[in-house]
Amino acid sequence: MRATRRLHGDSPAATRKVIGLCRALRAAGVDAQIVSMGRGSVGRFGVFPPFTQSIDGIPMHVGPMVHLPLVSHLVSMLWLARMAWSLADRRQQQVHLFYNQLTFYLVALVVLRLLRQRTAVDIEDGPVMSFALEGSLAKGRFGANVPPSTFAKFISHGALLANSALAGGTSLEPVMVYYGAIDPKAPRALSQASTISILLSGTLETATGAELLAEALRIVDRSPLAAKISITVTGAGSGEANLRALRANLKDLQLQVLGLVDRDRYDAIIGSSDVGLSLKLMNLSYSDTTFPSKTVEYAENGLLLISTDISDVRLVFGDTAWYLTANDPQQLAGHILKAAEDSVAARVCGLRGQKLVNDQFSFDKAGHRLRAFLFGDAD
Repeated sequence: MRATRRLHGDSPAATRKVIGLCRALRAAGVDAQIVSMGRGSVGRFGVFPPFTQSIDGIPMHVGPMVHLPLVSHLVSMLWLARMAWSLADRRQQQVHLFYNQLTFYLVALVVLRLLRQRTAVDIEDGPVMSFALEGSLAKGRFGANVPPSTFAKFISHGALLANSALAGGTSLEPVMVYYGAIDPKAPRALSQASTISILLSGTLETATGAELLAEALRIVDRSPLAAKISITVTGAGSGEANLRALRANLKDLQLQVLGLVDRDRYDAIIGSSDVGLSLKLMNLSYSDTTFPSKTVEYAENGLLLISTDISDVRLVFGDTAWYLTANDPQQLAGHILKAAEDSVAARVCGLRGQKLVNDQFSFDKAGHRLRAFLFGDAD
């Protein structure tokens, strides 16, 4: 869809989490469906009609897209309101769950309030106490978050939270922390290879660790262990060019910077990697107000997680991951070299992380928790 509609970007992690949530609910007997605006950054002029398709067995209703500023926003808002009206059915017990607190949802929320439908929100990010100073609306972005106090007026059945700190930033009750759901994979075979493959994927910006990684790789390249290490980077952002330039200056360390890749290629890359990096910087406004869902993806595939010590990451993964306690390239380089020095021990730790998420985040377990929270039962 991104290619067809000429969208400049998307959010694979968010898409994956929404699909996982619906698969978990369906495993618990809930007829979960997805309503997507099907939009992104506005590109060249074009008009694209709405459509419905199935993804992983889940009906997905995708809205129209008009590549015209302002018109595009209005079309999405009105289409969401129409979908809210058409899907609402007072003969059934329904909950309309909104992903984040976006301006686009306001008309649909008014419609659902008039129809006396249950509403809930999945709060994935947002400053806990300083929205007025740091929120995107203050920066003039139409599609950004509505102030939580305003959004809360339209929510009747509580909030899912990306991490525990967000409980202090919402007046909604009840709340439940939800980190995601997975389809458990069989444990991967323990490789005895002396080389180590490391993956960083996602948005490549200073705030997500692109510069931190570049500095660490310069340090790693000076080590005798560098020849045993290969780094693969996927995704896009302002840090991509710097990482590509760095590649030409490395002596022994192998670095691939692939940009955006399709799902099949990404699955192959993560399936052949040993270590996953999650490097959102510490001490930023959002470091405690979101949860890096990439961490769960790495762990479910058996990769050793190396992560900055933000949000609830340590709470979730405990001793099955390695942590950076500061935004320190020397510390990151030390973790990478430690994994190269004893690659088998690193892989064993990754397998323990895989077992942990298989046990805690399976569709069956997550689905019954979600059903109990949203509907008040788990039968």
